[in-house]
Amino acid sequence: INCTKEALISADLTLRISFEESERSTCCDSCTCYGDPRCVSFSGYFESWLVCDARAPREGGVNGEHARCVISEEKCRTQRDHDMNLCQWRSLKEIDDDKWTVGLHGSRCSLNESSSELWMLMYEADSYKIEVNMGERGTIFNTKLTLGSDEYLINADDCINKGKSGSWKANGKSVTELPTYFDMIKEFDGAYDNIWRISDPVTRVSTKIRCTATYVEGKDGAPGQWGLSRLNIEEVSEPNPDGRSNVDGFCYTNDMTKRGTTSNTDLVETDQGCTRHNKHEEEVNAAREMCQSSFLQHGGLSGCYASFCSEFYFPNYDSYDSCIVGLMNDPRLGFCRAMRKTTTDIDECLGFIEDNGWSGALAKYVEMNSVNPENEACISNIEGFPKELLPCENGVLLQYLADAQDPDSWTTYAAIPSSRPPCNGRINANAIDHYELFTHAVRIHQCSKNSSCIAAEFCDPIQGVAVDISFSDASLDRPDDPCPNPPTLCGSEKITVPIPELEDETVAIDDISFGSCCPLRDTPDIIESDCDASEDFSFCRTATLESSLCEQNSVDRVCSEESLEDAILNVTVRFQEPSSRLCCLSCTCYGDPRCRSFSGFYDVWAICDAREAVSLKRQWCKIKEDVCNNIVDHAGNPCVWIEEKGNEDWKVSLKGSQCQPNPNSPPSYLLMYQADDFKLEVIQEERGVIQEVFIEMDKVNVSLHAEDCLNVNSIDDDFPWKIYSGTDFSVLSKSVKVFEDGGNDIDIIWVVEDVKTGILSRIRCTATKDGDGRGRAHINVEAVVEPNEDYKSERQNLDGFCYTNDLKKTGSHQITDDIIAGNGCQARNRDEEVLAARVICENESINANGVNGCFTTFCSRAYFPTYASEEECLKEINNEPKRGFCNAARTNPDEARECMDAIEDFGWEAGASRYLASVSDSTCVTRNQLPKSLTTCQPGIVLQYLKDERFDDTWTDYIAFPSDVRICGAMSFNKAEDSVLFTHKIRLKQCDVPSTCSANVCTTQPGFEASIMLNGIEFL
Repeated sequence: INCTKEALISADLTLRISFEESERSTCCDSCTCYGDPRCVSFSGYFESWLVCDARAPREGGVNGEHARCVISEEKCRTQRDHDMNLCQWRSLKEIDDDKWTVGLHGSRCSLNESSSELWMLMYEADSYKIEVNMGERGTIFNTKLTLGSDEYLINADDCINKGKSGSWKANGKSVTELPTYFDMIKEFDGAYDNIWRISDPVTRVSTKIRCTATYVEGKDGAPGQWGLSRLNIEEVSEPNPDGRSNVDGFCYTNDMTKRGTTSNTDLVETDQGCTRHNKHEEEVNAAREMCQSSFLQHGGLSGCYASFCSEFYFPNYDSYDSCIVGLMNDPRLGFCRAMRKTTTDIDECLGFIEDNGWSGALAKYVEMNSVNPENEACISNIEGFPKELLPCENGVLLQYLADAQDPDSWTTYAAIPSSRPPCNGRINANAIDHYELFTHAVRIHQCSKNSSCIAAEFCDPIQGVAVDISFSDASLDRPDDPCPNPPTLCGSEKITVPIPELEDETVAIDDISFGSCCPLRDTPDIIESDCDASEDFSFCRTATLESSLCEQNSVDRVCSEESLEDAILNVTVRFQEPSSRLCCLSCTCYGDPRCRSFSGFYDVWAICDAREAVSLKRQWCKIKEDVCNNIVDHAGNPCVWIEEKGNEDWKVSLKGSQCQPNPNSPPSYLLMYQADDFKLEVIQEERGVIQEVFIEMDKVNVSLHAEDCLNVNSIDDDFPWKIYSGTDFSVLSKSVKVFEDGGNDIDIIWVVEDVKTGILSRIRCTATKDGDGRGRAHINVEAVVEPNEDYKSERQNLDGFCYTNDLKKTGSHQITDDIIAGNGCQARNRDEEVLAARVICENESINANGVNGCFTTFCSRAYFPTYASEEECLKEINNEPKRGFCNAARTNPDEARECMDAIEDFGWEAGASRYLASVSDSTCVTRNQLPKSLTTCQPGIVLQYLKDERFDDTWTDYIAFPSDVRICGAMSFNKAEDSVLFTHKIRLKQCDVPSTCSANVCTTQPGFEASIMLNGIEFL
């Protein structure tokens, strides 16, 4: 049978899988004793025996459910222990009465010193026996376990302090080595508790013992402490309850054989006395319900949360770990965040817990969450499955036998959790991407839960699973290429590179090059090609080797494994210096607004600009009320000063200026550009900030308001544009994206292209972030792009600032004009260096002494490519922080200017955020630091290989070369790690940056030169 990838190109493997719930809740009988102790027998009978139980209603309270319990000295002196001796009231000289804590020191009411040790037989059957030794309150401090002829004793303090090597004594002697059926584990790294699991090989009775203590929170900021060590017998599991002899003990008889005074405990436990109170009652009650473990104590919280989160962290938490942290910080909020997404639904969940308790909440939300389609709790493709199950997670493993000669070489291909099964119960795989599943033996592998899991009890049933695997070899119906002959980037020809002959064990290809170009101007219109336009269509150019370097079907380039052992493939990429000349005409208005025309003319129209120098000695600008009261807005009406409590904390970037246009004035309209049938006009508000944009085109007139733009719930469902004439708005091509450089994540960018004129507009809806919220929304018209360099002679109906260089300002604008001309107050103050350094180096503690060190560090990594050296960058940023920073952040002069204006308008923290993360690292990068692929807005080229030569759409990224980083010489590849580059066709691919990205759409696409050299090769 031919099982090559080529032969299996049309093969398909389908795995159908469904998980089944067991009708049985348990596989054996289970018994437990924990805490004071509280015990549950095999039959489910609950009993509690608190020796010397001195609980009584708090002073001033009354008997009943509203009186909290306290341990009473008066009550203690009336109680008798198991030997009928009077209980004793404990006191310690080193502990004041008001500082005595039960969790740390135990109960003050304790057994009489003359009384014997109290042992209770928990269970005995055949050769198995377990007895517990109870101290104050009945807390278990020692446990005796008899297995056959051997008697083992575990002490709580030894277990906690000595761990695995010193917990047990065997037949009265300390031992460090125990039989293999003794196993100690921790629920997670760093856990306080030690858990022992012992499986008796003779009777098969299993025992789970937790060594733990109560954690007591510190007061007034003091750290918490762990109290007295104790043992919880979490499980005695009997797999054969009907086939035993010599059976005795509470687990079997339901009788603890209590002695002494027990009536007080009986009253309290049946809620007829005072009401029990546990400082950690909320956390413990939550965990007991979440993990269905009635004996769980505070020490087991983390393990329980781990079990819960393995089932329910997805999709509302980013990770399994963040779910655990959420529950640790606040059990109610953490639980509700796992169950629900929106704030409203989370608040409803919190209220439900308050009203109905944890039991009711678990019954409602966990059941609903398991079937709630909004949770998307299924995985749609095989690549989405993890490689292993999380700790305590139910599921199965899909495995293949890596080596047919080695039965131990089963390798996990995908882990399939039962909480996130395949969507529609199906997993599909093809031979090209998942070859191992077609050529190796496969199996479904299922194991019991990890023994560290709080919910992994001995008697838990294993979840059933039904699996069906089918294989087909039907020819795949590959759809026709929607774009068989796409336009190439800048109209460049696709280069097919011939492979020269071998010389001195070297194949050298060094004539690959593309020149710099202007994508917007030089790329052919997609309408003129045979392609369907799409939002995400990009234009590319490629240089492709005519065949693979090792061509097995050729006569002279056949490679053997031996011939490739020492072969090295070197790929060198050199980008041409970027051109400072823009390749088309672009106009912008942003911020107050600050506008730049097609010719580069710069002007600002800040309506009601009330800035003035703080004083004659301090010339930096401040918005002043007295200035505001003496200027007029665009309509000639007096500007208005906005009063608010706490004006000293007024943040202009969040609330706008306190000096605003008169509310009785009409809107201020600013015509940006008009040509032929195209028109773009904006409405200004306080300071001139743009609130709305109007666009007229051939077949439709539309408007967009800043708040409408940012307030949409889903950009795919909500359409914020208003259409005030026409019906054809297909020309609106929208794009929503998180800022590609890691900055502001609330921005929405719209790109609108007028098909008739070819004029393109890029509009950013934005706001200043403020914690989880934001300030006032506004619009930046980042670019109005005129693609026709001869527009002045070939366009009609020309008007607007972009063309005329005239904002047609009205009202009081002399203050703004003076500041632009350098005759007014100064935007920079003497503290700017410190403010800049704190933002640039992300360190709020920097003072004046740390500024130079910060700037030096910044320039050492960010000087390239704008500055020729670190020293040049440092000189610039010390002289003028805004200019130095922005020139490093943006190589294009216009974008650098926008960066400076943003900092001036909104301050360093808000203004620099969108530019900071994009600052490139000037140090050269090695192969291991290069990404596999470029991000959407990252310029550069990609080295690709053709996965399947039969289909041209199987080109796959192997390594990317971003153009904004320096690469450390040639990148080297070898056959052992990079075999596909030797045996498949390879190519270099360069694409344009989409117009939705923040880079200037008129920026020149950098050209590049590349060489490919194969050294140390001998062809057969």
